[in-house]
Amino acid sequence: MKELIAHIEYLNVRGRFWQNEAEGRLVGMYVDDPEHWAAYGVFTVADFEQWEMDITYSDLHKDVYGFRSRRASHVSKEEYDALLRELDRVSEARASEEKEAIDQFEKLIADTIAMGAADRETAIRWLKSTDEWFENDPSYFEYHYHLPYGYLENPELRA
Repeated sequence: MKELIAHIEYLNVRGRFWQNEAEGRLVGMYVDDPEHWAAYGVFTVADFEQWEMDITYSDLHKDVYGFRSRRASHVSKEEYDALLRELDRVSEARASEEKEAIDQFEKLIADTIAMGAADRETAIRWLKSTDEWFENDPSYFEYHYHLPYGYLENPELRA
């Protein structure tokens, strides 16, 4: 148990160091109370690493497939690594789809301006006026056009 707590303390120090390296970084800290980990059946560094894989697997599975795995525990390293590779593949595909959606939306804006809208803001207002949901819920407008959340309000996303 002493080795486990030393490992957790090391992770917390490393996390604090990373957090303090740059403005705006936040990192969660692990509990370093042995009783806490004993309640989870975690007594060794290997138990801790397995626990971490198990709790992360469900989140990663949801990111990849859209639903949580029914698997509760004892995910193998091979399964975990395979899911990480699939997450990389899916993330690349989503980024490509997002770029295509942005390109199509920006073409729609340009076409709307060509049809008479004075500027980008007017073109977006015209597009929003086609559906009352768009006017009342800007995030639905973005969702409808498969744009990233906050795309219209954040110029950095349009760069």
